[in-house]
Amino acid sequence: MNGTGYRTGLIKDTNRTNWQNSGPRPIAWSAWYPADGNATQPLPPDPLFDAGEIRPGAEIASGGPYPVVLLSHGTGGTAESLGWLARALVARGHVVLAPQHHGNTGIEPYCPEGFLCW
Repeated sequence: MNGTGYRTGLIKDTNRTNWQNSGPRPIAWSAWYPADGNATQPLPPDPLFDAGEIRPGAEIASGGPYPVVLLSHGTGGTAESLGWLARALVARGHVVLAPQHHGNTGIEPYCPEGFLCW
């Protein structure tokens, strides 16, 4: 392994509605993982958090399997705010998966349900 790969995605839970009852529940996620190669590319600048050296979209490194860590950003945060921790875990051979908590994350409007309905 020579670097940290990074990907984001969005899936929709069609078994639950979003907090506005206007569609399926969104589950946005970010993942950091061991990647082969040396090239790095920063994410666009963020006024609060440094994403560090990552390889967006890189292939996962050979040599797995890798243990998976599920990382929660806590109330009102974002997955990327814990990129420093995710990169440290990747350096120790883990894959890190971090969901954004719908209605309780800094990347979308806050909803009371996002704070009250765990």
